[in-house]
Parts: sequence; C-alpha cells; structure tokens
Amino acid sequence: MSKSATSLLACLLLPMLVWGQSAADDPAPLLEKLGELPGVEHADSTLLWTQGARSFPIVAVVGDRPVLETAVGQIRAERAAFRNPEALETLDELLALASAAGLGSQPGSDSGFSLQASPLTGLRLAGPQQLVVSEGVLQRMPTAKNQAADEIARLNTALTALVAALPKSGIGPLAQQAAADFLELLPLPDGGRAIDEVEPSLARRLLRCGWLSGIPALAALEQAPELEQAVQAVCALRPVGVFAGPGISLVRMTDAWGSGGWVYKTPTQTAYAMPSALPMYHWPAQDSLGEAVVVVELGDELTGNGGSASLWHERRCLARWTAETGLEADQDLWREVVPARGRRLDANIVSDYMPPHIVVRNLQGDVIEILSEGGRLRPPADTSTEEARRFLANAAAVLPDAPAIDLIGQYLFAYVYDSPDNTLPTLIGNTRVKGEIHQDSFETLATAAGGVCRGDCDDLSELFASIAQLQGKLVQVISLPMHVAAAWAEEREGAWHTFVMQTGPTLEFVAPTLPASLEQAFRSFDESASFDANEIELTLRFSGENTRSSWLLGYRIFADVEYNRFMLDVCRDWHFQTYLQAFHKMQGLIASGNHDTANYRELSALASRTGQFALAVDYQDKVLERTDDPRSRLTMNLELIRYALEAEQNERAHTLARDILSQQLPTLRDRMSDIEVARLGLELADILADGDALELARDCLAETVLPFIDGLQPSIIRYVNGGNFDAARWQGELVLRDLLRSSAFAGLRMLDQLGSGALRDDPVLRRLAASAQVYVDQLLTVDAFGRADLLSRYAAAARFYETVLGEEELRTLVSQTDWPTAPDYDHRQRMGGLIQLPADLPWIKASVSYWYGALAGLFGEDHENIDGVLAGELFAQLQAAEVQARVLGLHSPNAESQLVLAGLITALAQQDAARLRSVLAEVKTRDDRSLREQCAGWLGLSARLLEIEWYDSVIAIWTEVLDYKPKYFLIAWQAAMNDAPQHALLVAERAVDRFPDDTAFIEELEFMRKLFAAPSP
Repeated sequence: MSKSATSLLACLLLPMLVWGQSAADDPAPLLEKLGELPGVEHADSTLLWTQGARSFPIVAVVGDRPVLETAVGQIRAERAAFRNPEALETLDELLALASAAGLGSQPGSDSGFSLQASPLTGLRLAGPQQLVVSEGVLQRMPTAKNQAADEIARLNTALTALVAALPKSGIGPLAQQAAADFLELLPLPDGGRAIDEVEPSLARRLLRCGWLSGIPALAALEQAPELEQAVQAVCALRPVGVFAGPGISLVRMTDAWGSGGWVYKTPTQTAYAMPSALPMYHWPAQDSLGEAVVVVELGDELTGNGGSASLWHERRCLARWTAETGLEADQDLWREVVPARGRRLDANIVSDYMPPHIVVRNLQGDVIEILSEGGRLRPPADTSTEEARRFLANAAAVLPDAPAIDLIGQYLFAYVYDSPDNTLPTLIGNTRVKGEIHQDSFETLATAAGGVCRGDCDDLSELFASIAQLQGKLVQVISLPMHVAAAWAEEREGAWHTFVMQTGPTLEFVAPTLPASLEQAFRSFDESASFDANEIELTLRFSGENTRSSWLLGYRIFADVEYNRFMLDVCRDWHFQTYLQAFHKMQGLIASGNHDTANYRELSALASRTGQFALAVDYQDKVLERTDDPRSRLTMNLELIRYALEAEQNERAHTLARDILSQQLPTLRDRMSDIEVARLGLELADILADGDALELARDCLAETVLPFIDGLQPSIIRYVNGGNFDAARWQGELVLRDLLRSSAFAGLRMLDQLGSGALRDDPVLRRLAASAQVYVDQLLTVDAFGRADLLSRYAAAARFYETVLGEEELRTLVSQTDWPTAPDYDHRQRMGGLIQLPADLPWIKASVSYWYGALAGLFGEDHENIDGVLAGELFAQLQAAEVQARVLGLHSPNAESQLVLAGLITALAQQDAARLRSVLAEVKTRDDRSLREQCAGWLGLSARLLEIEWYDSVIAIWTEVLDYKPKYFLIAWQAAMNDAPQHALLVAERAVDRFPDDTAFIEELEFMRKLFAAPSP
C-alpha cells in the first residue's frame, strides 16, 4: 500500500491505539503532557475540555491524545478535534446516538470509541465495528473475497500472450521492443523509478483510456481485446471496507493495487475522499502532500449546485473551493505545507512557487480539474482540436502567471520518452529505445488520458509557450544543454525577470538588464557554456516538421515585439534557404538606422553560408566594432578566424589565433573556468585544422586542452573504475563527457592530418595520442548511453585503430573476423592498446555506424571520383551488421537512419534509380525532419562526384517522390559550397520550375547565377 493510501486509511478509519494510564489526582502532569490545546482548562483538581457551556473531563493521556470521560464510557480524542469550535456540541449528538443504539460502556471504563476529526464525515465516534456520525450509526459489513491476485494473474497471462505476438504486428523491431517494455509495466506496482520513467499506473491508465486502439497494428492482434479487458478488470474499483446504516454508508473503494479512496453517502449528500495528487517537481511537497487528503462533495455534480472541494493536511484545511466563493486558502498554513522556497528547492525557483490550489480527481486517479485562485482548469476531455483550443483558452484565462501555469507541468503532464518510430508517434519509448519527436501543443493535448497529457521537455515547453502567447507574453522555446524550455522576460520596477518553464521547477532570474537576466538563465543549466546575448539559441518550426530546429537570434526578441516578428520572418528565409531575401531584409533594417550588433552577425552568417567569405569578414569586423565585452569579443574572433581562413586571408587568421592564445585568453583566465577554456580551445583548434593551420591547431590544444585533460583524466579513471561509480550520475555529466570525448578525437584528427610519423619528434602529439588511447581504453564503453549506443562507441574505437594501423588494414581485419555471439558480454572489461583489438573487432564489425562512416568516406574531399563497386560492398557489410545488431539487441534509431542514408549513398554511387526512388519513398513515409534534411544534404554534398546527366535524374526523382519544398535550395547551396556550382544551378532551376509562383525562389536562382556564372571565354 502506498504511503498516501496508508495516511488516508489512518485518517478515515480506525486508529488502533494502546490504552494508556489513568489520571492521577494531580492533573499537572497530564496538562504538561497535553501541551497547548484550545479549550483545555484546569479547574481545581480536574482537567476539562470546555466550549461554551459544555465540558468533558480529561482523565488520561494516551500518546498525545486526551481521554474524555463521557456517559458511554471513556473515549480517546484526536487533537485535531480540539480545533473544531463546535466539537462538543457535535460530541453530545454523537454520544446520544451511540447511547440510543446501546453502544459504549459504563462511565469510568473504556468505551472502545475514539473521537475523530474526519475531513470526509466530520467529527465522529469510531469503534472496531461501528462508526457514529451525525447522520446515524454505521455497522461494519462483510465484503466479497478480494479477487485482486487473480485479476493480476489474468493480466500477466494476457500480457505474455500479446508480447509474444508482437512480431506478427508488422511494426519494426525497435517499435516492438518499445511496446514490450511499456506493456510489461502493466502488472507492476508504482514506486522506485526515476522521474523520467513511466510509472505502471500511468501505463494502466493509458490502456484503460484506449491507448492500444490508437496503434492499429497492435489493436489488430487477436490478443489485444483480452489484454484491454484484463486491464479494465484490475483498474476497476471494488469495495474492500464497508460501513452501512439506515440511509448512510461509508465505503472504501480500491483497484487491485489498493489505490482509491472512500465514498460517503447520506440522504442529502454524496462525497468522497482520496489521497492528494502529488506535484511532479516540488520535492518537499511530495512528502508533505503525501499525507494530505482531498474531499469532494458532489452536490448534483462537482460542476453543479452544492458541490465543493477541500484539501486537508493533518486534519487542517489548507484550501476550500465552492462555486460561490471560489478558492479560499489559509496562506500561512499553505506555505507551511507547500513552501515557496526551501533547502530542497532551486535557489532560482519562481516567486510564489506552487500557489494555493486543489487537484480534483476521481477515485481512479483521473484528473477532473485544477481549482486555483484564478479559476477552474479542466483538462482536455477528448482528442479534438476544438477541445484543445478550449483548454488553451481556459488555461490562459485562469493561470495568469508563471507559477500558476506551472501547475500544468506538475499535474497534467507525464514525462515519457519519444517513440523510436515516428510513424507510430503514440508509442512510448524509454532510456534504451527512444526517438525524437517534437509534438506541437495540439498533438500533446491529444495524448490526454484521464486528464494527463504526455511527452518530453520539448513538448511541455511548446505547450507552456502556447498558453503564454495567448496571454500576450513574448515567449520563446529556447535550447539548453540536452534540454528545451519555454522562456520569456518581463521588466518590473527597474529590473528584468526571465522566466524559464520546463520539465522541472519553473525558474525566475532577476538582473538589472535583460542580457544579464538571460545570461543567468542560460548559465544556470551549464556554468561553463559561453554566452552571448546576441546569439540566443531558440528552437523553431516552420513547415509542420516533426522536430524543431535550432536558431541563433539576439536578445531583443525577448523585449521587442516588432523585432521579434521581423527576425522570425528572416528565420523563415533561412528555413527555405532563400538567403537573398534575408540579405535584403537585414540590410534594409540597418539602413533604417537599426545598427544592433546581432544584425551584423546575421549578415556575416548569411555571407558565409553563400560562399562570400570576404564579405563575411567585413561584416564580422563591424560586429567586433560594436562588441565591448572581452568574452564576447573572443567568441566573435573565433568566427572571424573561420571566415578569414575560408576567404584565404590566412595571415590575418593566424595572427588573430596567436593573439587569442597569447593575449586574450590569459587576460580572461580569471573569469573563465577550466572547462570553458578547454571547450574554447577545442573549437579554435577545430577551426584551424579545417583551415589546414595544423601546427597552430596543435599549439592551441597544447595550451588549452592538454593541461585540463592531463589533470582530469586520472581522477575520472579512478572514479569510473571505483566502487562509488554511479552510472546514472555519470550519464548526467553531459559537458564533462563531451569534453573528454572531443579532446580524444581532436588528438586523433591531429595524428590523421600530420601523420603518425610525426609522433617521434613531437611531444605534444605524443601526449594527444596518449590521451586518446586512455579514453578508448578506459572510458569509451563507460560513455555509452545505454546498450543501443554501444556499437556507435565501437565505431569511435575504430577511429583510433585506423589512426594507428591505417584504414585499409583495419577494414581487412574487421572483414575477416567473426560476428560477436555473446549478448551479455562485459564491455567495460578492457585490456587496452592493440592487445584489445581482437576483442573489439567483432563489435566493430557489428557496428552500423562503422560501416556508415566508411561508406560516407567515399565522398570525402580527397576523392575525385566515386567507386560504385566498393560502395556496394560496404553497403552489404552495413546491412549484415544491422541484422547482427538486432540479434544482439543493440540496434538503435540512429542505426535505422544510417541504414536509410547508406542506401541513398549507395544508390547515388551506383546510379541506381530504382533504389534511389525506394529510399526517398521511405524518407517520405517516415516524415522525419532530421532524416529528410540529412537526405537533402547528401544530395548536395555528393553532387561534385556525380555526372551532371545522372544528377539531373537524381533531382527529377527527388521531385517526383519526396518533393519537399523547404529543402530544394538546401540541396542547391550544399552543392554550390562543395565545388559543384553547375549542379547547384540545376537544382535551383528545378525548384523554380516546380514552384513558378514563388518569387523568393526565382530571385534566389538569379542570385546564385550571379555568384556562380561561368566566366566568359
């Protein structure tokens, strides 16, 4: 039985207390033991409980409860009863009813009754077999045998049958695994799970509310009806405790796991009581409200005349609602039980966190409504768009501010991982098997089951944003490290308040300026992250994609409605890759006198995206002219180096890089953490390596990264190999893990480009190589995020072996090895170095990511033509690896996407029109933004290696099969930026032919013609 159910039982039924000692002649010890109680008086040698003209002697104390002498014998009284100003008047009535029924005993002896202050029935006398309430006397009645164990056994049988039948459903292996994992929760009790894991009660609610029928392939299985019926049976409420009398009854109703409550019926009312709903993210209140009870008096209905709801904690009423008065709460008592701030709450918790409210649920736990000071919020009643609109308008009207809107995330939203198959979006993933789907608000509200919607951080953020937008707030959905949140800012009394709403507590950050407030917000999620107020990362969606994409915009979008609207329109141009339109808009904005720094950054980015790198340098210089903060200037200088290298302004780029290392970074070291310095060094080294400034890149790593890694790596190794290693905590160290991994592979890149022969004479390279080897030997498999990620880590190990042995030598060894055969293999047990190679080879062979990397490498910059035969051989190896990964239970959504893209690459290399058409049809069916964009990117990236006639056919097939308008010019610009301008123009012309009425497309084509027109003979 749950803690809350136990508390409710204690509150509503019979406390079986041990009888205490008799009163002494001197009442002083009793008075001391009682402490402060209202109405207790000391008269001569007697203690009395007095209210008005009525009084009862207190003759003993049992525990902390006074014992009263009455006409029907001695009774124990709950201390809460003393807070009731009409308690003794009611007690007289109850004693008269008990006496008339012949209950109790002679004065001076134990009556067997206790006086209870029940939130549901009011004051009552409770005995082992009777309850005396104001309406009469109730007797305990026999109940039918509890069938819960049999019903759970039936559920297990039905579950086993359906899970065994999943291969017949026709859904993919990953979807089958996700479905099995989810359904296997059904017979389990709640508790003991992480906050991001599905509770079994939620799984049962979804099945009870028709979840299975929403997945036709599963609902069509012949075992499905029995499973649904078994779930309905275990969730059905049955009486397990009954007290009844003439016209009155008190019945405890529970499901097979003991969840439910008490129903009280009299000739004039029907009411029920149940444990309070617990907030998802208010940690102290999860404890305190675990002892709380909600009482609902129905009247005609809860929504009709006479209805009321109240929330009780330790027999004290925290809040009460009636249709006439609305919500009334004891503010001091509320904050005693539900603190707005505290030791277990984030220091940046929103002001007035968790304001007074009552969550009204039925006895099965379905949310009927949330009653707050702003009004009544009713969750979606069905999946219709009309009902979603009704809910959004309702929420916007009754939840006026961030702490009030937060109640939705606390009670009306359950965190679940996305389906691994976006063609089955209502399937529920888990930490092992999950995908990425960003529901819009209507899609999220359509998941409501029993009043509770479901999704992950991006889904809740978009829902929060939709409500805040209806209230006129300038809200954005922002991107944070491995997280998404809704955010807006308000200026109040000379300070800026930034509100961040998320799958977690709502936060508030206050600073004198908007940029400072935003910086506090972003750094609260990653202290080591660089922050620039002119590059706030948002997530946006323009064409109904299944996921949002990231965009960088200046801080003014949080404060200026017109600027926000203007910049979102520019982002739309970026989305369609109609860069000329964005150029014109930004240049016009500057010409109008708006010289905001972010505007010049936008222009420099547009210039670089269109290959105008000298122009990008010029705009970046204007950015620097307007940037005073040294840290922001450092970030801007990194971009400038990248543009300068692309513009072949190498001397300027190298000079600036040296200045960063010798002057700018040392000046800022006291303002930057070691992690920040290392991350910045990695970024600079990567830029320099891209620009063939290899020695400078090596020096950068030596000065910024190696000192940090040399000091950190040994302690990390000790930790992961020690007895205190916490895998969940390690997975949460996203920044640190990424830094270690990036540092290792930055070193490998240096070795690849400089050649392993350079190791002999270069101590820096030797240190980089040693760091990479330590990572591969000690941290590689520990760093895998679940079993599905293991094979991608072996692909990373292959990078190390390729550096040491050579690409062809490793591929030969991999091809000659056997497949792995031990699913329970301990991947953390590693010998290290080349001695480890034979043990790693089978797992590398089974890695789809390894073969995908090899196949993608055929299109590398060092290739002048494409080997279609080799592409076919590598694709066959990849397909075999994918089959083996499934056998081992190590397949992943990422591998599924790589399988599709590998088919695309092979079709391009082999000029296989049929395969290309098939792959693009699958991409269209999946309707996944990321996969579609990667597909379009490959069409552009591969252009330079494909004959123009075949490429014309490729784009014709794209138009025929996929025909996704926003990505035509993505293909074109990718081709142009990868040395295939004529292929790029071919795609642009095809786009204009396909959409002849789109003037932006027509102008973009002319823009590209001017940039890439062949020189005159």
